[in-house]
Amino acid sequence: MITKFDSLDNLAACLADFYLLYFKHNHFNMKPQINKELCIGCGACESICPDVFKLDDGKSTVIDLPDYTPYQSKIEQAIEACPVQAISLEK
Repeated sequence: MITKFDSLDNLAACLADFYLLYFKHNHFNMKPQINKELCIGCGACESICPDVFKLDDGKSTVIDLPDYTPYQSKIEQAIEACPVQAISLEK
């Protein structure tokens, strides 16, 4: 479908919506992964996002969820807070 844009503001708004719906959603529909060899079990990720991360046998694990998008902000915070960079995002 071809849409006519009556102004640059309208075009910019449509592009912003496209970004939010496509790129941002697809990026965060990725499951966090824990590198068990790097993880030191400090619990920073669990304290930031307990709906996604939990400690199990002294290491962090990722709770299996159908969609991680609602937690994207907290997952980003957990990735940044990890002192050994043991958290990554993978499809």
